[in-house]
Amino acid sequence: MSDELEPVVDPLFHLGVPDDLLKYYLSQSRAAGMVYALVVKQIIGRIYRDHDYIKRKEIEGKPLGYADVLRTDMQAFAWALKAMMLYVPEEVRQHPIPPQPPRPRRTHKQTKEALRERDERRKLRDVRYHDEG
Repeated sequence: MSDELEPVVDPLFHLGVPDDLLKYYLSQSRAAGMVYALVVKQIIGRIYRDHDYIKRKEIEGKPLGYADVLRTDMQAFAWALKAMMLYVPEEVRQHPIPPQPPRPRRTHKQTKEALRERDERRKLRDVRYHDEG
């Protein structure tokens, strides 16, 4: 059976020319120096942040009304990552991540105790440090 008769879906068909919002974020990504490796890192980070957020709300007993939407978004991100790994040309994948701009110097130094307390408070909120059971 021939693939010539298979439907070919054009993902931009419904958008026509990219709309203003998409153009805005595309220009922002170009200005920020987004490359393949950075995009993959950002998407994976987003999946983990959303997953942790849903789990944290479940542990707190405050289930999200839009948790199903977040899960569907995470599935779409995972699918898009797999497609990127398969179909993005090698020369695009090889672009190095540009260096980050220099950070301004901090004027207030924190004590080790303050840093330790902040880290402990962060661990109390983080679902990865709780027993599941």
